[in-house]
Formats: sequence, C-alpha cells, structure tokens
Amino acid sequence: MNADFYASDMVSPDKLASCLRITKEELACSVGLAKETLYRKNRSESQKVQTRLREMTDVINRVTPWAGSLAMAFAWYRSYGIPAFGGMTPEDVIKAGKSEALREYISAINVGGYA
Repeated sequence: MNADFYASDMVSPDKLASCLRITKEELACSVGLAKETLYRKNRSESQKVQTRLREMTDVINRVTPWAGSLAMAFAWYRSYGIPAFGGMTPEDVIKAGKSEALREYISAINVGGYA
C-alpha cells in the first residue's frame, strides 16, 4: 500500500482515499481532522496532517497481513474495539494521539503476544 499513496515523502490524501475507496472527507474523519482539511494542498501538507495520515497508514500496513486485505485492515481500524485500550478502536486511539502505544500493541501481537 505504501508506494500507491506516497508522493515523495508526503502522503497524498487523494491517492490514500482512492486506495481505501473512501472520500477525502471520510479520510479526514478517520484521522480526527476537519473534513475540509484535505481539500487544500497547503493544509494537507502540514506537519500535523501528514503525521496523522502516516500514523493511520502505519497501523493499516501492520495489520493488513492479519486482516487479509487492505479493505479488511481498514475495517478493523475503524471498528475493532481493543480491550487493552478500554474498547477504543484503532481509529479512536489515533485521534486521541496515542499512536505510539497502538504501534507497540500491534508489534507485541506480531511477535506472538495476546490481544
């Protein structure tokens, strides 16, 4: 998935939304940004926006092998309540600014830990 939506070092909201088969408004919502944020190039290239998009793509990339497809990984990201995070979904965890803890959780599962 990485090569499909990166333009140089920036995550392209247009390409990412296309890969996930969602609108840019839905993409913005899934990372906790205002819906109009991704429609202006100067805003979509800001450090805050790029950080959120990278956090989401990193999580989706890590779980795609378990989920079986990009679509299923994105569905997991949007809907799976994680007990270790009080039932928050990965989407909620990213929006709360706790992406590092989520990455550690996923890494622990990847090496044989329990969910």
